[in-house]
Amino acid sequence: MYCGRLPWRDMHERYGKGNSVYVRFRRWAEQGVWGATLATLVVFGLTDDWQN
Repeated sequence: MYCGRLPWRDMHERYGKGNSVYVRFRRWAEQGVWGATLATLVVFGLTDDWQN
């Protein structure tokens, strides 16, 4: 797993402006989208249980 840091402004242009990507990411994080996504992956056995 890559754990380096990539500034939002350096993302590929196909994803939109860096600030827009950041705002979307933060909004999804606040709404629990990432937690639900990871929980679904665990249910289907596509990743380890990330909470334990």
